[in-house]
Amino acid sequence: TESGEPLKLNLLGTGLELREQALPVQLRIVQPAPALAVGQPVKVFVQLKEKKRGVVIPSTAAARAPSGDLVVWLHTAAERFVPHKVQVQPLDAASVVVTQGLAGGERVVVQGVPALAQVR
Repeated sequence: TESGEPLKLNLLGTGLELREQALPVQLRIVQPAPALAVGQPVKVFVQLKEKKRGVVIPSTAAARAPSGDLVVWLHTAAERFVPHKVQVQPLDAASVVVTQGLAGGERVVVQGVPALAQVR
């Protein structure tokens, strides 16, 4: 909720057609909260049983190289950035999981990636 109170939800079902490029989902609050009104906006985080191993980065940190490969830019030294080929899977609306190409501990550029991609 807006106040940060977590609520448990059960999935009732999904719509059959897209509305504004999104699939509507109907959820039921398991234990209704008295402070929550019908139509009040909330953020919904879906937790799946499936686990993914990898390094989480913002989705804007990954870019396409001229060769078509997906790369992230590593900051290796002062004013030195190197493209590094990776494979990613989506995690949520703003993040991806790098499943191959990073071991962890590397310094990945997360802002200004389009500007780096233009430099050759």
